[in-house]
Amino acid sequence: MVTIQQGLRDEGIEVSMAKLCRWFGQPRRTVYYKPTKAAPKA
Repeated sequence: MVTIQQGLRDEGIEVSMAKLCRWFGQPRRTVYYKPTKAAPKA
């Protein structure tokens, strides 16, 4: 999603992340989600 936003920005089109998420039907939290590695169980 970020690459789409940057590509549009390079073409001179400014689109917010919220609007892009609405267009593609994705929740914003999905875009910003960073998986964390679970602690190893001993």
